[in-house]
Amino acid sequence: MDEFAAIVLAGGNARRMAGVDKLAAEIAGISLLDRAIEAAALARATVVVGLQRETVRQVRWTREDPPGGGPVAGIAAGLAAIEAGASATGSSPPWVLLLAGDMPFAGAGVEQLLAAASRLADPIDLIMGVDVAGIDQPLLALWRLSTLRIVIDGLATVANQSVRRLVTDLQVERVVIDDRSTLDCDEPADIETARELLAHESG
Repeated sequence: MDEFAAIVLAGGNARRMAGVDKLAAEIAGISLLDRAIEAAALARATVVVGLQRETVRQVRWTREDPPGGGPVAGIAAGLAAIEAGASATGSSPPWVLLLAGDMPFAGAGVEQLLAAASRLADPIDLIMGVDVAGIDQPLLALWRLSTLRIVIDGLATVANQSVRRLVTDLQVERVVIDDRSTLDCDEPADIETARELLAHESG
C-alpha cells in the first residue's frame, strides 16, 4: 500500500447529544476521537477538522470554512492542511483516508480499505466502505488525493454539501465492511451500544 494521509472529521454541533461533546465520550477508557485517530495510526499525517481537543496522539488541527459548514467543508479544510504539509516536505501522499470521528470501531474497516488498495491493478479514484446492507459509507473511504482535489475544486461551494455528491461519476471500488466497523455514534444510545459491545467481548 502506498503512503496515505488521513482526515478525521470532528465537527458538528452535538444537537442529538444535548450539547455534550460526544467525541470526548469514552468507550473502555478511550475517547471516541482518540479511537478514530488510532484507526488512522498508519497515516503519514493525520489532520483533525474541528475544535482543538486534547488527544493521546499528536495530530494537525484545522477548522472548516465556514465554521459549521458541514462535512464537505471539513474535507476541503483537511485536504488543504494535508497539501500545505506536503508542500513543506516536498512530497504528497497519493491517498487520503476520510474518517468520521464518531466511528469507534473503524480500525478494522480501515485495514480492509488499505488491503484493497494494495491489490488494485486498475486506476481507481476511490475505495469506499459499504455496510452489510449495501449502504455506502463515504466517511470510511480512501481517496486518491489528486481526485479529491479535482472534485472539491469542481464545487461552486463546499458549504452545506452532501458528502455523497462527491462520489458521482468516479471509478469506485466498494469494500463490504462489517457492522461493528461502520457503527457511528450519533446519539447517547449509540455510545451505550458501543460500550456494551466491548463489554460483551471482554466478558
